[in-house]
Amino acid sequence: MEREIKFRAWDGEKMMDDIPLDGSRLDINDFIYGSALKIMQFTGLKTGEDYEEKEIYEGDIIFNHTIDREEAGIVEFSDIHHAYIIRYKDKKGRPQDFDLMHGDEHNFEIIGNIYENPDLIKQ
Repeated sequence: MEREIKFRAWDGEKMMDDIPLDGSRLDINDFIYGSALKIMQFTGLKTGEDYEEKEIYEGDIIFNHTIDREEAGIVEFSDIHHAYIIRYKDKKGRPQDFDLMHGDEHNFEIIGNIYENPDLIKQ
C-alpha cells in the first residue's frame, strides 16, 4: 500500500494543514526571522471509525486503546526504531515507547497535539 506524504505546520498561533512538499504555503519570513514554525509529518495512519477517523501526525497526543495505559502519549519519529512511536512516561517518569506500526490503528484516539494542548501530557 502506498502512503501519502503530507505535512502540517504550527506557526505559534494556528495549525496549517496540508502543507505541500514544495513549501509554497509557508512564508519565507518564518525562516528568516526565526519564528516558532514547527513542521509535522503525516504518519500514514488514521484512527478508526470508533474515534472519528483522523489522520495521525507527529506531535499528536494519542490514547492507544490496545494496551493497558491510563495516560496519553506523543507521536514521534524514533531514530532507534526507524518508525513512528507513541512515547509515554512510566510511573517513575522514564520514557516508554510503543511502535505505531505494530498497533491496531483503529484503537488509537487523538485527543490533541503538543502545540495546542500541551497540558494534556504529564511532564
